[in-house]
Amino acid sequence: SSGINAEWPLRPGVSTPVITSRSQWSAAIKSGCRAPPKQGCYTEYKNNVGLFSDANKLRQREFRSYESCKEWCDEYDDCHAAVVSPSYWAYRECFLVSTPVITSRSQWSAAIKSGCRAPPKQGCYTEYKNNVGLFSDANKLRQREFRSYESCKEWCDEYDDCHAAVVSPSYWAYRECFLVSTPVIT
Repeated sequence: SSGINAEWPLRPGVSTPVITSRSQWSAAIKSGCRAPPKQGCYTEYKNNVGLFSDANKLRQREFRSYESCKEWCDEYDDCHAAVVSPSYWAYRECFLVSTPVITSRSQWSAAIKSGCRAPPKQGCYTEYKNNVGLFSDANKLRQREFRSYESCKEWCDEYDDCHAAVVSPSYWAYRECFLVSTPVIT
C-alpha cells in the first residue's frame, strides 16, 4: 500500500490528488514565530482617509478609541490599517483592513501600519511530525517542489499568513512542499 487514501485521477489544474488521509506526510507548525508588535509603528490617524474595498475588510466592531482600534489591528498579522468611521454615525465603528492602500473618504480616518513586526524568530517551528499533513484545499496557500525540510520552513516564513510547512511523502515521484494558512494539521 502507498500509505495514502486518495481519489484518482488528479483534478484538472491541481498536481495533488484529493487526499482523505496523510500517512507518511510530515508537518512543522509555526509556534510563537513573531516578536510582539513594536510600539508607535502606525502613521498618525489621517483625516478624510478611509476608502477601502469590501474584499479587504477583515473585521469590524464598535469604536472604543483610536488607540484600541490600532491595538485590535495588532492582534492580526494580516491587518495593515485601522480605519474609523465618521463621528456622526449613530453606531461608530473600527474596521481592520488587509491593505495599507486606503484612499480619500470624507470624515473617515485611518492609521496605517508601517514596520510593525520584527523579523521571524529562528527555531519557532515544532519538529516535523510524521504521518501529519491533512489540511483543507481552502488552506493551501502555495506549493512547490520539495528542496529540504528547512527550506520549506524558510519559504513559509516569507508569508505572514503561513502557519505550517507540510511535506508530501518521500515515495512521491515529484515531492512537494505546501504552505498552509492554518496551524490545525491532522
